Formats: sequence, structure tokens, C-alpha cells
Amino acid sequence: MRRLRWQGRVVAGIVAGASAASAQPSAPPPAAEPPAPPPAQKSEAPADPTSATVGQVDGTGDDGSRSEATETPTPADTGADRATPAAQPDPAQASPPPAPPQPAPSPDDQQPRPVTSQPEPDAPLRNVDIGPDAGIWARPAQGNTGVTYSAGVSWGAHARLELADWLGARALVSSTRHGVAVERGALGPTADTEVEQPALRVIYLAAQLEPTWLITPRLRAWGGLGGGWATIEAPPPRDQGDTELHSARRTGVYLDLLAALGITFDVVRDWMAASVSVTGGLPVNQSGAVFRPVQVLQQNPPAQDIQQYEALPEFAGSVSILAGLGILL
Repeated sequence: MRRLRWQGRVVAGIVAGASAASAQPSAPPPAAEPPAPPPAQKSEAPADPTSATVGQVDGTGDDGSRSEATETPTPADTGADRATPAAQPDPAQASPPPAPPQPAPSPDDQQPRPVTSQPEPDAPLRNVDIGPDAGIWARPAQGNTGVTYSAGVSWGAHARLELADWLGARALVSSTRHGVAVERGALGPTADTEVEQPALRVIYLAAQLEPTWLITPRLRAWGGLGGGWATIEAPPPRDQGDTELHSARRTGVYLDLLAALGITFDVVRDWMAASVSVTGGLPVNQSGAVFRPVQVLQQNPPAQDIQQYEALPEFAGSVSILAGLGILL
């Protein structure tokens, strides 16, 4: 009977341990990454002292022998109630969240600004236009004195400084010879004396400001306002009669108020330019021996009285038409 009771206790303990193991919650499945660590070592400590049956039964069997009961392990001893912890990801291996996309830059936000067109080649600087001039200059005589001045061929040079795209400054020099026509008795000591006056030579210096209209990159029109200074040289007159008269060379000067219109065209762009201009002037402050009577000497026969040639008339105005060719520096 004792043996039967001891076996019943063992069976009851085994059934109680199985029931306790089935009541424990199942461990969650391990995470996909990283790989789960190896399972922990089993513990030998009992989970519940009441559920474990540790017995040592001393008894004597029917045959009078003494037997000892062996210790039966409980489900707590098997570590069935210990759940394997879930594997945690390594923070060092976790990738950072992606950065939000940046908006597309606009042209105004870019520094330096983007180049949207093909840049034009650099043009040479247009600083000075310098070159020769030639044309016709007329300076008619003032009044009706029997002496007239003809228009003459003029030649010289100019230099035009570009102050801005719309403004220039011009300096010019010219030399002109004006023929002189003298009626009989107009200059002579007597009314019947015929005198020949050689051509006058006029050296002219002028400067003017020229507002400019840029019509095209190669064509421009301009107007000018300025002033000039002229020196006049009159060779000694010659008597064409029987009486031989001798006189001296005469000189004079005058100032001129100028106005001009012109056009300039680049024959070779930014290198060579051709120009045509029309200039009008008003002479003022005319002075000098050329505008006064001059004493003459009579050689054959000797004159009893002092004689003189009459003064040359002053200029009434001046008009010129000039063409020029300039090198752009």
C-alpha cells in the first residue's frame, strides 16, 4: 500500500508540473534583424516550491527492506517558465532618417548669376579719332569795296576725343588760300592804278563740343558749338602800270563763333571712320595791318607825295564743307 501511495504522489506531481508549464505565456518570436543571441542557460532554481514535489520517503516495504524516494524534477527546474528576451537592434547600425528634399533653386538665388546667353566679344575702346581733313572754305568780303575773296581749298587735321557715347570734343587746324580780285583803282593810290593782290593765307585753329546721336553702332550724327582763332597773311600787292610801287607784307587776326553739323561712319568698325561736316562761323574782333591802309614807295618817277594802298575789306562770315578720315585709338 505504501508503494502505491508513493507512486500516486509521483504521478500527481508530474501532472501538476505539466499543468504549470502549459499555463506559462509563450515567448514572442525573435526580431528579424539583427540575429537573436543564443538562448540563456537554464536555471536550476524551482519556480514554485508548492508545485515541486521533493520527497524522500522512508518506508519499509512488505519485505521489510528500506527504500528511498528519488527526487523528481519539476517543470520549473527545466526552465520552461523562462522566456527568451527579444533581440534589440544595435543603435549604431540604425540608418538615419532621409533628409527632406530641397526645393529647386531659382535664377535669382544663384550666386554668381547663371549665364543665359552668349556674351558679346569685347569691343575696343573708342577714345580718340584722329586724322586728316580736306575741303572747301569760303570767307566772303564785307561791303562793296571792289575787292572780293574767292573760296579756297582747305586742308588740315582733326582730333576728336570721346568724352561719352553722347558727347565728343573736337580740335581742328586748317590752312586755306583765298584768291583776291581787285577792281581798277580799288586799292591803288589813284583811280587809274591797277593793283594785283596775291592770295591771302588763313591759318585756322578751332575747338568745339559735339553732342552725338548714335544711330547705329557704325553710324553717328553730331552737332557742334565752339570757337576759332585765325591768323591772316597778305603778301605785298604788285602794281601793273608804268609806276613801280613797293609795299610791305601785311597780317591780321580775328576770332570766330562756330556752329557745325556732321556725320561719322565707321569704314572699319572701331578702327577707321570717315566723316563729313558743314561749319558756319561769324568772324568778330578783326584786327591787324591787313585791315588798315599801308604806305607805298614809288620808284619811277619819284613821288612828290606819300602814297598808300587802301585797306583790305574784313570778312563777312565763313562757311566750310570738310571731309575727314580718322583712325580710332
